[in-house]
Amino acid sequence: MKKILLIIYMFLLSITCIKAYENEYFSLELDSNYKEELIEDKKYKFGFEDNYLLITIDNNTDKYIIKYFEQPDIDSYKEYILNTYKEKTNSIVSVVNIDIKNKDSLYYIEYDLLIESKNTIGHNIYQKGRTYTTDNYIYNVLLSSNNEINDTNMIDSIVIKDSYLKKINVVPYSIFSIIALGLILLFDYLLYKKKHK
Repeated sequence: MKKILLIIYMFLLSITCIKAYENEYFSLELDSNYKEELIEDKKYKFGFEDNYLLITIDNNTDKYIIKYFEQPDIDSYKEYILNTYKEKTNSIVSVVNIDIKNKDSLYYIEYDLLIESKNTIGHNIYQKGRTYTTDNYIYNVLLSSNNEINDTNMIDSIVIKDSYLKKINVVPYSIFSIIALGLILLFDYLLYKKKHK
């Protein structure tokens, strides 16, 4: 009897309260408490109490490739984030951490944001953001909470469905083309010279 109760108890512990969400752009696993709040025009918001997960998708018309970002690019992006939030809030905003990370050959910028809003709304707002770039889109993923964010399982579970941009190195192809053209012209010259002897 004890073995059966132990097996039932272990089975109940193994059941997780997660639900899946999937569309043509991405898939992810949501905490079962999160409900769809907004889904329109490439904006997806899932909320639970004062916490939310927001995903926005924009066209990658400039073909940004995060994998090749350097420190000045990261610094510019940090300034962009700060300026965007300063326009939206009267609170002190700071980017605590910002770095390029890699998961399954997909590079992304990850940052932690602190909005010091204790004086205005009674608590600070903590956010963890990730920005991904693909062939067609820029994905912005933001997890927001009234408490420090330690659990990133939801944003870790995101699977992007667009292909990843790869930098095309044009120089070697140009050099090979010039060498091939030179060899063809040399071969043609040698054939012409041999025929006219």
